[in-house]
Amino acid sequence: MAIKHCKCLSLLLFLAMFSIFLAGIAESRPVNLCGGADYKRLCQKIVKGQNSPLGATYEVVHQLISETKRAKRMLSQSASSKSQAAQICKENFDDALFDLHVCITNQNNHDKGSFNSNLSAVVADYVACDDAYTEAGQISPVDKLNKKLQNMADIGLYLETLVH
Repeated sequence: MAIKHCKCLSLLLFLAMFSIFLAGIAESRPVNLCGGADYKRLCQKIVKGQNSPLGATYEVVHQLISETKRAKRMLSQSASSKSQAAQICKENFDDALFDLHVCITNQNNHDKGSFNSNLSAVVADYVACDDAYTEAGQISPVDKLNKKLQNMADIGLYLETLVH
């Protein structure tokens, strides 16, 4: 009888250790957060080193803030910086920066709905900037950067769907 209990105990101990081993292997594997993103290469570049969707989403928002400030500087240094389209863009970039800071608050409060709403508003701000130049029949000096900003925001919206 004692031998039977010893075999059962040994088997349970083996299974417990094997489970811990498997859990360690699973945890050490890199997480592919960008697998379902529309812009995978850009996503991978932005979230490099992040393992959690929440951390990756924070990284996207912080990079959006940085790149939006860069877009504002580019706009101010452009030949068309005094045009009405440029003024509209500057206002939209200011709105985007405000909304991005609100997104950080939304993340801190785990408010996914408000985060999505505010980040979607950021996308609309970038689109409105493009539209201002299109309607004026001018070429936007921040057109390419605006497209990148829109793609980055799209990545942020995607990553937020992964946050639990």
